[in-house]
Amino acid sequence: MTKPNSTKFPFTARTLDSLKPADKAYDCRDSGAPGLALRVSPTGRKTFRWTFRDITGKHRVKTLGDYGDRQGQLTLSNARRTLEVVKARHRDSLRLGESEVSINTIGELAELFFEHRLKKTRKRPEEARRLIDKDILPTLGKLRLMPIPSTPAIGKAVIAVVDRGAPVHAGKVLDLIRQLFDFGVANGYLIHNPASPLRGSDLGVEEYTPCNRRLKGDQIREFWLALDGPHKMSTQTRCALRIILLTGVRSQEMLLARWEHLDLETSDSSWIIPIENQKLTLRQSRTARDFVIPLAPKAVELFLALKDLAGNSPWVMASEVTGGHYNDKVLGKAMRRLFAVRVRDQATGELVPLLDFAPISPHDLRRTMRSMMGETLRIAPHIAERCLNHSLGTLTMTYDTGEYLDERREAMNRWAEYVEIQVNRSNNITFLAREAI
Repeated sequence: MTKPNSTKFPFTARTLDSLKPADKAYDCRDSGAPGLALRVSPTGRKTFRWTFRDITGKHRVKTLGDYGDRQGQLTLSNARRTLEVVKARHRDSLRLGESEVSINTIGELAELFFEHRLKKTRKRPEEARRLIDKDILPTLGKLRLMPIPSTPAIGKAVIAVVDRGAPVHAGKVLDLIRQLFDFGVANGYLIHNPASPLRGSDLGVEEYTPCNRRLKGDQIREFWLALDGPHKMSTQTRCALRIILLTGVRSQEMLLARWEHLDLETSDSSWIIPIENQKLTLRQSRTARDFVIPLAPKAVELFLALKDLAGNSPWVMASEVTGGHYNDKVLGKAMRRLFAVRVRDQATGELVPLLDFAPISPHDLRRTMRSMMGETLRIAPHIAERCLNHSLGTLTMTYDTGEYLDERREAMNRWAEYVEIQVNRSNNITFLAREAI
């Protein structure tokens, strides 16, 4: 069929396939689905459209997508389903006396997703915000929702993260993309999720697996002393990493600490981690309590050093640059740089690592404390777990709600004493005899 004699007829796949381009674009209307139209351009492109009146009474045209059965195109049945969803959303907007929200691109959908889903359901939505801004919008933000983006096009955003050397992080990006498009389907902006067929293993994503990296006796000494070695690590960062080793807190808990949370003046010095600073889901936070950490004398000494550096700032990890606290990347970067330092051994003239063992992260310092409490200090498991503010399981927590503060104070003191013994042992590392590279 070339240009039909009548512009209105019941659409079938056969009739749509037979439509040929003309010198000028022409429209056909589907008598089987009122409101559905197909524009045939001179180039042969066939596009589903819908003409409607907005709240002001003006005629508007909404493009639903190109006709076809390839990725990103709409079959006739999908076009009809899409039209019904769009019509329903439009009726709701008219009933509420609102203009229809114009969501045409993935970037616009991502903003709606963040405001109406992530901010309401996540305790720390800013983490997802960073993924959206850094990993999703640059690659996908300008792609239009109609026609539905192809699955390979969506996969490019994940591959870009893998290619920059972050294959584990790419898995988080893929999960968030799937959630984004599920939100779009649930709210009528898409008829299916184009990210559903994607498999992380096909894109180079690596699964996160808890590692067993931690320090042992001699390595504790080497790490502690290396913090004062030939590099440009700030005093605040050195103190923070040592405090994490002595207390087993998470990096974020360290960075969000305020002086009002600390009692450094009494014999029973302590540090309170408020609920909002703990790593909890929204559900967990409803029944959580502030967590009290007993502080050993060495930890108090390190906090007092930080207080001298903080001046009038309310933040323990005060930043002169921002006026707030250190950002959440500082400690991880400092650790990576520490393990990248090479020094020249004056005896041999060779370049050797400042720390000659596998690199660790700040979180591995937390694992070190827990492991050594059990293996070396023989501290009871339920006390060691409570020192890290770990859940003891639903049954145990239901019938055992004790804080074990006295037992935990003894455990933390024993751990700090153990670290001090390791650090003060004689060692053969003399940084003054080596030249930093």
